[in-house]
Amino acid sequence: MPEGVGAACPKCGFQNVASRDECARCGAAMSRQAKDKVRRVLLLMLVAMIIPTGVILAFPFVRRRLVEGAKTRFIAAEPEACPSLTKGEYRYDFGDTAALTPLTKMYTLGHTFMPPGIHAGGLRYHGMAPLISQLYDTGVMEARAYPQTKVFDAAVQFARTEGIIPAPESAHAIRCAIDEALAAKAAGERKVILLNLSGHGHFDLGAYDKYFAGELEDFAYPEAAVREAMKAVPVV
Repeated sequence: MPEGVGAACPKCGFQNVASRDECARCGAAMSRQAKDKVRRVLLLMLVAMIIPTGVILAFPFVRRRLVEGAKTRFIAAEPEACPSLTKGEYRYDFGDTAALTPLTKMYTLGHTFMPPGIHAGGLRYHGMAPLISQLYDTGVMEARAYPQTKVFDAAVQFARTEGIIPAPESAHAIRCAIDEALAAKAAGERKVILLNLSGHGHFDLGAYDKYFAGELEDFAYPEAAVREAMKAVPVV
């Protein structure tokens, strides 16, 4: 755990994450003073949190924004080819194409949605997780959609810099984090950005081959297709 962002247990000295009420090692109650100190550090550090959509890394920090007034920003990154947040509608919809599941309120492109064949960047599901959808609908979370070539640009840059080949899904968050970092640099602002690297890309090397061969194409899912798909979504 980075120095200064853990709360030390008053009994055994173990460094715990700030959200814990008891020590993960010995079970002793954490002092409010220690927790408040680490909260202040985290609130200063977490200026922006970038997540591939559907990942719950951000949720403990969402509470601090809702309850304690923290200024942390939360940004969900998704592909332009499957833009459930940025182009979908907040509706009750089926979770499967066969329309057999219970209806769930979420941002959806319609359960009849089929991702374009040229899309290699993962994140192909028509709907967004209900909790993420609610946070976006209430303005707690922002959303950005990216073309897949820009996503793979970021993935390759990350791999060459960090020595880790990211999954295409994770690379959407990397693209957003790089853009946020460059914007902060241009504005002369100092920010700390947290992203979730949710998986490796060892099983996605075929997509990387297509990227290096120049065979990947960008595709922005048309709003007209979303409107057409909404005709099959139940009215509740």
